[in-house]
Amino acid sequence: MYNEQVLKGEAIFFTSFLIVPWLYGIVDAYRTASRIPPLMQFRSPGMATLLGHMVPGAGQAYNRQWGKGILVFVTSPLILPWILGIFDANRTAKRINAGLIPLPPPPSPVTVMLAIAIGLAVVAFLLWLLTSWGVGPGGRFPL
Repeated sequence: MYNEQVLKGEAIFFTSFLIVPWLYGIVDAYRTASRIPPLMQFRSPGMATLLGHMVPGAGQAYNRQWGKGILVFVTSPLILPWILGIFDANRTAKRINAGLIPLPPPPSPVTVMLAIAIGLAVVAFLLWLLTSWGVGPGGRFPL
């Protein structure tokens, strides 16, 4: 019979193999996107609007306006910047397609890897926070 520690170890071992294809997919998508000629790179106003509805600042990130996307995300609890960001993402995508605004180049591979590392560090910290505080009726988690 397996004990609980062996099962946990096997679960960690098998799920660690899922990270490699995920990271390869991100790198492959970046490499594919960087090979597309500039004339073929257009921005869909509908996609920018949909992304802006789902996550504040995602429409701006889709249009490669990283600073504006972070600003909308940080100020989104005020609601008004989120709503204005949705309209701005749509308008910017239309202006990029019309040639009024140049489409910025994609981020460098170093920037992409740094963003992934920061994201994974934040997720690891949040998981550590949840497990160290304890979650449940007897736990000390403040929420």
